[in-house]
Amino acid sequence: VSMSEGYSAAIAAEAHYVIGEIKLRQGKYEEAEASFKEAHRQGRPPVPGMALLWLAQGKVEAARSLIDRALSGNEVYLDRIRKLPAGVEIALAAGDVETARSRADELVTLAKRFGSGVFSAQADHAAGCVALAEGDFEAALQSLSAARKRWQAVNMPHEEARTRICMATAYWREGESDLAELEALAARKTFEALGAAADLEYANTLIEENS
Repeated sequence: VSMSEGYSAAIAAEAHYVIGEIKLRQGKYEEAEASFKEAHRQGRPPVPGMALLWLAQGKVEAARSLIDRALSGNEVYLDRIRKLPAGVEIALAAGDVETARSRADELVTLAKRFGSGVFSAQADHAAGCVALAEGDFEAALQSLSAARKRWQAVNMPHEEARTRICMATAYWREGESDLAELEALAARKTFEALGAAADLEYANTLIEENS
């Protein structure tokens, strides 16, 4: 295999992975799985996408096993920082707040090292979600507000909307229902515009439960 052929194969594999991420966001789980499997077949490890897919399907332990294994090895920091946000999300879903905190702290440290707006937003979001799980709503809102501003700065509306949903949850738990509704409705509108079916369903459920 020539260098150019290897490069082309790597691009194709990454393309399948990205398609999987898009399908996952749209709630098209079978298509997402097929894309992640094809990426894997062509040499691109399907993490964190496959782990997040399993999480979305309710297979929490399978998702946890996959992301834990992916994060257990010695790897370059850039690969690790790309997996840590999913590692935090899945640990929280599994009720393991201690692991989620450890990973969020590591993500914050790595984000400072790289100086990337996206990584910093991910770190703030993760820290906020963990603080929310710990019951520290003020700390959660502080981190999540910072994350929301960073997502706006890098023009990533889907991620911004997911942060708004976490902010809404924190506000509801603090008894600030008006502020919570503002964030939740803004998030829902974004999910509708983007066709993010699973996130839209979750937002609707959250609004119904708290209204």
